[in-house]
Amino acid sequence: MYKNIRRSSFIFKVKTIITAVILSFSISGILSGEQIIHKVDNRDTLFGISLLYNTSVEKISELNNLSSEMIKTGEELLIPAPQFTYEPNKQVASIKTYTVRRGDTLSEIASDLDMEQKQIAQLNKLPGDSIRMNQVLQIPQKAQSGNYYFVESGDTLSRISLLFDISLDQLKQINNLESATLRLGQKIYVAPQRPQTYTVEKGDSLWNIAVMFDLDMGSLMAYNELSDGSIFPGQDLNLYSYVVDDFEMPRNNPPVLMASYQETPLDEYSNYEDAKETQPSRSYSETRLEDPETNYNQAREIMGSLDRSISRERRLSNALAGYTIVLDPGHGGLDPGAIVPSENGNGEMVYVVEDEYAYDISLRTYRLLKLHGADVTMTIISPNHQIRSSANPSETFVNMKNEVYNSKSLNKAGDDSCWPVGGSRGLRKRVEVAQTAFSGADRNKTLFVSIHADNSPDHGQGTMVLYSSENEKNIEESIELAESLTPYLGASSFTEKQNLAVLRDNPAYAEVLIEIRNLHYPGNSWAIRYDKLREQDAEFITSGLINYAENR
Repeated sequence: MYKNIRRSSFIFKVKTIITAVILSFSISGILSGEQIIHKVDNRDTLFGISLLYNTSVEKISELNNLSSEMIKTGEELLIPAPQFTYEPNKQVASIKTYTVRRGDTLSEIASDLDMEQKQIAQLNKLPGDSIRMNQVLQIPQKAQSGNYYFVESGDTLSRISLLFDISLDQLKQINNLESATLRLGQKIYVAPQRPQTYTVEKGDSLWNIAVMFDLDMGSLMAYNELSDGSIFPGQDLNLYSYVVDDFEMPRNNPPVLMASYQETPLDEYSNYEDAKETQPSRSYSETRLEDPETNYNQAREIMGSLDRSISRERRLSNALAGYTIVLDPGHGGLDPGAIVPSENGNGEMVYVVEDEYAYDISLRTYRLLKLHGADVTMTIISPNHQIRSSANPSETFVNMKNEVYNSKSLNKAGDDSCWPVGGSRGLRKRVEVAQTAFSGADRNKTLFVSIHADNSPDHGQGTMVLYSSENEKNIEESIELAESLTPYLGASSFTEKQNLAVLRDNPAYAEVLIEIRNLHYPGNSWAIRYDKLREQDAEFITSGLINYAENR
């Protein structure tokens, strides 16, 4: 985060962390009661195992009475059980109704609602096709994951299955019912408490899938007729004893279609070649500070190339049409932000530079927001890269001091006053860029989002979305934006009020600062180095912004 601003954090759902760290390690976890057993592979290190299971070396050592970090191939280590589960949307299911208007016919209502006429007639016990004006009809609908219903007088299992468009077999299965007999007030789940199936991804193990969906290993193996814990990417696993083929799991969140970014070869848009392949120390940097206007012109060429690439992609939705969004990549220019020591898979020291990764996540978010119809502007732009791939965790982005403000007028002086810096002077220039971007836009649809990666031992791993304590005129709007983002940023994400220079007196209708990860934690400093997970970060932010737009 910018100087003098309290730092925060980010938490990953289990799959995010495991996918990130698992690429360099073997999978051999077995669940035994409340314990996990890891059989040591010849490539394993104690540090690597701690990352794999999102725990610490100290906890593993304590649990196994280890006096050093030396471990032997074939040795079985007890691993602290993770504390996470799949969290469905557990709440009372709402009942959908339709009030008959003058001139309505049952067939027209069914057609408009894309329903079978006989379903509506059967559910409402209609005599043939007869309906009357102002009659309230109950309409069959799919419930959301984990929704439940309390049995009322006159209910039967058949009626409940019709009301929530779910088969009798499925109702019996997810409620462990031996028969169709019900009692008044009984709690009935009307949608599975978890998906019916799960497709294995690279990095998954049977134990993390079992824990994620609150299953025991024995049941998961039995459901899938597995003789051991071996699974492979692309394999479909049953999460119940049997699967009803025609049941379609609805989404808990607003439907958001995302598209993975296809990386462009670096030499197609690179004006400079980094002298180093990875950041070698805290103090190292490479500079291109001869002429800010030259850097600006080159950066605009690169952004133009990115815009042309985005324009050739299929539009994902119009959910953000009419919105003008300014993205502010944390730090940049002369200010690298946090530079955090970490380790690669070989136990070698590498360094993660905050501004380089915040910029990449911002660019990925920029692309997705445009594909959902938004007009998007970056406050800071780079003259030597677009979105970058970085699948090799042994290499990290190098601290390149050459980013510029995204404004021609701010790069005219030709001296050090042009380069982005921290502190109030530099941050107010970002607000100037936003002021220009918002000129002529619908103010009620102007948003400012600053993206950072935290480095603080004083905070946990929950994402913090900050809004300014000084913006009395629009503090409620910014709180609404922050609270719309948090459901998409991890189970422990939260909002907080702070006095932030880049948000203070900001011209946006609503503005927030997101700490997308806390790099103090090894799992996060490891994970941010993977382009797949940075793309996921961008998807989380985009989903939250769409949630905000659709629920205003």
